[in-house]
Amino acid sequence: MPKRSGSGRGRRHFSYTPRIRKNERIRVREVRVINPDGKQVGVMATEQARKLARQQGLDLVEIAPTARPPVCRILDFGKYMYEQSKKG
Repeated sequence: MPKRSGSGRGRRHFSYTPRIRKNERIRVREVRVINPDGKQVGVMATEQARKLARQQGLDLVEIAPTARPPVCRILDFGKYMYEQSKKG
């Protein structure tokens, strides 16, 4: 029986998936909001943007966290995740 070389501890490969922030997980003071039709609503307080999303029965999802202010979109989060999984 051949011996294994090394300790048997190979490199582990991790797939990094950035965590998508939505609704209450968005902790910044203000955000730039895009409505479900893709039109820019403007910069507003995050709480006001959450309220606007709730009124439409949708979620506020951060799509560009590094922008200043971060860009959020009002959309159906489940549908968004499905479309993202189909992309790649």
